[in-house]
Amino acid sequence: MEEEKSLERVDALWFPDGNIIIRADNVLFRVFKGILAAHSPVFADLLAFPQPEDAESIEGCAVLQLDDSAADTMYFLKALFDYEFFAPYPAKTDFDAIHGVLRLGTKYRVEPLRRRALEHLASAHPPTLAGWDALCSTRLTFLGSPTLSTPTSPSSSVLTPTLTRSRPQRFAAGPSFDFEHLELPIITLARYAAADWILPTAFYRAIAALTSAEILDGIDYTGVHVEMERSDKLLCLDAEKVLLGDATSDILGFLWSPGVIPTCERTGVPVGGTPQGSNASAASSTTSLSSASATVTTTGAGGIGNSPGFAGMNPCTAARLAMRVTAERWRGDRLWPVAVAAKCPSASKASVSVDGEAAEDGGDENMRDREGEADGEEEGDARAIWGEEDFARLAPSVCAPCLAYMKTDWAERRARFWERLPAVFGLAGWEELGVMENVGRGR
Repeated sequence: MEEEKSLERVDALWFPDGNIIIRADNVLFRVFKGILAAHSPVFADLLAFPQPEDAESIEGCAVLQLDDSAADTMYFLKALFDYEFFAPYPAKTDFDAIHGVLRLGTKYRVEPLRRRALEHLASAHPPTLAGWDALCSTRLTFLGSPTLSTPTSPSSSVLTPTLTRSRPQRFAAGPSFDFEHLELPIITLARYAAADWILPTAFYRAIAALTSAEILDGIDYTGVHVEMERSDKLLCLDAEKVLLGDATSDILGFLWSPGVIPTCERTGVPVGGTPQGSNASAASSTTSLSSASATVTTTGAGGIGNSPGFAGMNPCTAARLAMRVTAERWRGDRLWPVAVAAKCPSASKASVSVDGEAAEDGGDENMRDREGEADGEEEGDARAIWGEEDFARLAPSVCAPCLAYMKTDWAERRARFWERLPAVFGLAGWEELGVMENVGRGR
């Protein structure tokens, strides 16, 4: 009797005519056997066993004890018994709901809810580079999220989870939930659900957002300590070396090779020399050569001033090499092959609201000062080693054909990096992961 007084009921999931009480931790839910059995073959088997005469009961109702957390159980049951609560993507939700629905949907084999939760989880983990780039630049406002509150019971120290229905859903492109500080819970959840297609970008974001200590020791999430498996910890530490080493070096390769771009308009115009041949007029009129000495000016490409050390070299090549020297300095700042959104939304100064009202946005700037703070990026976002804004800095020092050639080469290098990303984490390629996703989501 004393124990029963300490138990807490969730009003939103306590049906007076319910015929089974689910207990998770010290939280109770009174629901219906038939609905549980109809949607879950696991519950169908559990409820088929006859109850012993001395089985626990409350108000004449049999009690089924689960070893799942109260929060996960609450979200799962709410999604099962209230179809409006966990709406399909692109409706907005939150990670707590996704976690509970996916974990228990997987465990109890409720496939429609499992697939729905996987779709929400995948919304923050696009398999394409175009999708990832969009994620890193999209402005979103979260409207109508389901909420979980845990007010302290006035009669005990037990926390009472309660559920409220969200406002009417409003849809927007991009992720359906805020993934900030959730790198490890997302990875462990994806591993549990065998959702390998989530992992390449989840691992990539984790490495960029977390310290080595957090990767090794884990973090606390909703009062529970979350750690990856040892194999995944080692995987992340090894992958970090690759991503900050060879991968970023390859991204910058267009600044090294080829020595002279075949379409360059300044062939035969050495730094410190005078224009020669058929390209003389074009070269002499370009803004990246000083009118007095025809030396390459790289103040717009890294801020290192005139570079007399490149005398005799093709001016576009000299500008590229000067920029590469500057970019090599950036590599010490943990810059990545492609940008990583550690917050949702990412690089833009977007605001997130769960109360149905959009907060004021912070502007459109997305340029960073390499030597100082990031103007247009959210604190915590991981910057790329090279971006479109860096081409803008380089543009005054190179001819238009060289700039176009480098942009194409850079895009191809980024695409090549993305194609190889799953292999960095010991995963199957994107195509095979896509097949797995189609099977896992019943498509």
